[in-house]
Amino acid sequence: MKLQYVRTAANNPIIRVFVQDSTSTTGAGKTGLSSASTGLNITVMRELDAAAAAKIYTHAGGTTDAVSVIGTYLAPTSGHCKFSEIDSVNLPGVYEIQLEQATFNAADASRFVTGMVQATGAAPCPFECQLGAFDPNTALGQSGDVYPLANSSGVKVATGQLTIKKNVALANWQFPMFSSAGNLVSGLTVTALICQDGASSFTALAGAVSEIGSTGIYRVNWLAAETNANVIGFLATASGALSTFQTIVTQA
Repeated sequence: MKLQYVRTAANNPIIRVFVQDSTSTTGAGKTGLSSASTGLNITVMRELDAAAAAKIYTHAGGTTDAVSVIGTYLAPTSGHCKFSEIDSVNLPGVYEIQLEQATFNAADASRFVTGMVQATGAAPCPFECQLGAFDPNTALGQSGDVYPLANSSGVKVATGQLTIKKNVALANWQFPMFSSAGNLVSGLTVTALICQDGASSFTALAGAVSEIGSTGIYRVNWLAAETNANVIGFLATASGALSTFQTIVTQA
């Protein structure tokens, strides 16, 4: 699942996703999708949203529109989102999504937005956007932004790593479980384990894993002691699905 950063104060929530062809055995991208594609469904929800509060945009419901200009955010009509292919030849399977600004700017304390793209002939494509108030592209010392460049032990965050607060309980950590065909798998009994600071083995999280609806996206709560490390390896396993692994760097 691709993780992207969105500045909550910005007015340009452009998301890029890679959608696989469900018939491909090599992981090839699905080309030719549009805002009018059969079965198109783009669902997004904030971390603290109830399942019923998820925003669902569909071609069948008339709430998916084409992106006006690729790379330029133009706010969708209220209750709509925009979806378009970028370049079927040079970037096959890569699409741009433009969502309503309110999805990222709500007043609750959500730290991320989770989403899913589905369409006929395409493998389900989950994505996640980390929310934050600072702009990582602004020079240091400008605009009053605060930059969490490293944790208290000097461990720098690398591309693809996730960050959480050290030694603080964490609710609703969300993660996907995929089949060998790349499809999300619902109804699993999932075991969630962690390895703190390169320990010799993984230990199970105390919290029970539950599924969000029947989406194939699961969640688990962490105790403060379970986040009390500089680098944490998170591993989710279940019979009938591939294992999910994430590297997490904590922030003091």
